[in-house]
Amino acid sequence: FLRAILDNPDDDAPRLVYADWLDERGDADRAMFIRLHIALARGQIAQSLVENATKQARTIVKSHPEWAKGAPEETTILFHRGMIDGIRGRIRTLFHQRRDITKWQEKQHIPLRRLHVTRPYHAELTQESMNEITLRELREFPLKQWGIDHLIVQEPRLDNHDVAALSQCRNLGHLRKIDFIDSTFSWPDIQRVLRLPEERMPSLRSLSFIGTPHFTDEE
Repeated sequence: FLRAILDNPDDDAPRLVYADWLDERGDADRAMFIRLHIALARGQIAQSLVENATKQARTIVKSHPEWAKGAPEETTILFHRGMIDGIRGRIRTLFHQRRDITKWQEKQHIPLRRLHVTRPYHAELTQESMNEITLRELREFPLKQWGIDHLIVQEPRLDNHDVAALSQCRNLGHLRKIDFIDSTFSWPDIQRVLRLPEERMPSLRSLSFIGTPHFTDEE
């Protein structure tokens, strides 16, 4: 089952077969979580019930920390359609634990398709976080080895220096999707980002700016 899921990450059929198998062996919570996640992803749950279904899914995950056993500390494991498919954490944490992430991934035989990097918001800034490692350090991440094809950058203080840092990363060529969340990019910065795919990311198919005021105002 797991091999079929890994070989067909966008096909729900192997996941549903796996859920049935788990049910037969008494792992009802894992089976329920997979089916619930798939139903949410497919939009098969009535809008009035989506919030409760989402809370139920989160509750199930929290009650089973063993599902992410061995994952590096201070990171959050991401699930997609009931299966682990990514990791989230502050850039500093992920940078210093990148070798541990590789060892954990290899041990679990899990491809991490999503990498969600964050940095502190203004209200959380401390002297230490002001010296936070920048996006330039992404060049040290073994993204292709991990299987990452979707990069999520949640950072409220991005500027032209970060765009320059991204342009210097030579390990982004296989990425298919990048999301910038809550950034304060200026319109010229956004235009520079829009030009990046041609230079460094030929495989990119989706580039989005979520909660970016300048993009909304000047689009």
